Amino acid sequence: MIFAAQIRAARGLLQISQVELSVESGLSLQTIKNLEKDDEAIKKASLMTLEKIKSTLESKGVRFTFSKEKDESGKFLEIGVKLRTT
Repeated sequence: MIFAAQIRAARGLLQISQVELSVESGLSLQTIKNLEKDDEAIKKASLMTLEKIKSTLESKGVRFTFSKEKDESGKFLEIGVKLRTT
């Protein structure tokens, strides 16, 4: 699973707009906007939609990170993104 904040952060690292991500992933601009807004939209999205975004960003060098630790409710304590340099 990926999170809204990770999508926003990944775009920031890559310095690409929502429009660019939309075009490159084959998803509508409104879909990108909705998914970046909050994690509720992420939970409602299809796996195919999330995979399109994830694979598009990963093909540009983004790596999604998650801590191994979770809180009492099962949420990751830390999430993030990194940019491969090679």
